[in-house]
Amino acid sequence: MARSPPHKPLPKRVGLTPEQHILSYNPDLI
Repeated sequence: MARSPPHKPLPKRVGLTPEQHILSYNPDLI
Protein backbone atom coordinates (compact mmCIF):
# COMPACT_ATOMS: atom_id res chain seq x y z
CA MET A 1 0.00 0.00 0.00
CA ALA A 2 3.04 2.23 -0.28
CA ARG A 3 1.65 3.66 -3.53
CA SER A 4 -1.58 4.84 -1.92
CA PRO A 5 -1.77 8.56 -1.10
CA PRO A 6 -1.15 8.90 2.67
CA HIS A 7 -4.10 11.19 3.40
CA LYS A 8 -6.56 9.97 0.80
CA PRO A 9 -9.11 7.42 2.09
CA LEU A 10 -9.75 4.43 -0.12
CA PRO A 11 -13.16 4.31 -1.83
CA LYS A 12 -15.56 1.75 -0.39
CA ARG A 13 -15.76 -1.26 -2.69
CA VAL A 14 -18.46 -3.64 -1.53
CA GLY A 15 -17.55 -7.32 -1.74
CA LEU A 16 -13.78 -6.88 -1.89
CA THR A 17 -11.41 -8.29 0.71
CA PRO A 18 -8.50 -6.14 2.02
CA GLU A 19 -6.15 -8.14 -0.22
CA GLN A 20 -8.25 -7.33 -3.27
CA HIS A 21 -8.30 -3.67 -2.27
CA ILE A 22 -4.50 -3.67 -2.16
CA LEU A 23 -4.23 -5.41 -5.53
CA SER A 24 -6.73 -3.00 -7.07
CA TYR A 25 -4.54 -0.06 -6.07
CA ASN A 26 -1.21 -1.84 -6.69
CA PRO A 27 -1.70 -4.06 -9.78
CA ASP A 28 2.07 -4.51 -10.14
CA LEU A 29 2.09 -6.62 -6.96
CA ILE A 30 0.33 -9.45 -8.79
